[in-house]
Amino acid sequence: MRDPDLMIKLLEEMSERPDGSILVVRLLDMRESELKRAHHVELLCDAGLAQQKSKSSFRITNTGYDFLGAINRNRTINFSKFRKLLQEGIELAESVRRIIDFVNGA
Repeated sequence: MRDPDLMIKLLEEMSERPDGSILVVRLLDMRESELKRAHHVELLCDAGLAQQKSKSSFRITNTGYDFLGAINRNRTINFSKFRKLLQEGIELAESVRRIIDFVNGA
């Protein structure tokens, strides 16, 4: 299951690094929390918010920065609406587009 809070946390982690990237190393004996983190980084890539640079390196994309910017411009954003969109099965990329449009007043 997707965890929107973890996805936002991962994007924020990437954005705070000088090169916008984080390492996610997949090992055979990974703990469940590490597997969840790796999976959510892959979901960010699916949505175009992050991009894989190498086997274990991922970076935030321009769209990822736009998404974080939309959140930061309007901290009153209703995250429950974002979670509901994800739970209803709407693809993440479409959810992100809707949230950015919502924040920008479209």
